[in-house]
Amino acid sequence: MSVSTADIGYDVKHLMGIYPWESLDVVNVGGSHGFISVRIASDFSKICCIVQEFPEIVRDGKSKSPSESSESVTFMAQDFLTEQLVKNADVYFFHWIFHNWSDKSCIEILQNLIPALKNRAKVVVYDNCLPEPGVLGL
Repeated sequence: MSVSTADIGYDVKHLMGIYPWESLDVVNVGGSHGFISVRIASDFSKICCIVQEFPEIVRDGKSKSPSESSESVTFMAQDFLTEQLVKNADVYFFHWIFHNWSDKSCIEILQNLIPALKNRAKVVVYDNCLPEPGVLGL
């Protein structure tokens, strides 16, 4: 997953300045090994991130995560095709998820959030940012 951010359109820098991450409880749904959450936590010290992923990926993510992020980034096994287990978070964050799923499955994934949402909770979808035409030389 971290290799995919090497492309200009997927650079994590696009994410850092567009949302007020400081002091939020964030659930990174389908967050792979947590590299995005670790990056956010390195810039925003008061954030609390829970990375949700399949159990085998969670085990691997814990071992690959830098020790300095252990207080602000935790891992949790969760299948996003089931009801969201973390209730009342400030943000439910989806990074590079929905493009791999059918419309029907995307609706199901989002509907699984509804019981967990508190008033004013945000659902942040962060997918590819396309560069200006002609930048890639295509």
